Amino acid sequence: MLNSDHAADVQLFGAHPIFRARDRDTLSARLMEGYRATIRRTDDAEVPLLAIANRLQVGGVHLHYCRYDAPVQIAFPAMAGYRQLVCLSGHGEIVSSRRRMAIDGDHAGTLPPETPFEASYSQGYQHMVLQFDEESLRRKAEALAGQALPRDLRL
Repeated sequence: MLNSDHAADVQLFGAHPIFRARDRDTLSARLMEGYRATIRRTDDAEVPLLAIANRLQVGGVHLHYCRYDAPVQIAFPAMAGYRQLVCLSGHGEIVSSRRRMAIDGDHAGTLPPETPFEASYSQGYQHMVLQFDEESLRRKAEALAGQALPRDLRL
């Protein structure tokens, strides 16, 4: 977990922006454009809203960096690929299929492909998401195992 004194200075993959938003309307539009996601709520009008998302693709892996300076709750639709969420600062919670996952300095979370979820992020929340292409992950796992794996591979 990053030291919160330096959290505002961090911006991974800054050369690959998806969006920058400083108000709810812009954030709502950018989330829809970039992720087909919708804002459920934003909190704490005393904290200026700043939201940043960057994405870099390396082979079959998309690396996402997201930052929310004010608390937000966002609904994400089903998306392709396995997603590993790693918190860099703050804390969050993911709710998917009635399952709750804490995302903080002590807990990371994994979401299977085609799983819609609702995310709640605290003030000062930052995370990196590693989104693995299913076929790339399968090929890598089969190469490591030295054999074909079942078609319904689950993590």
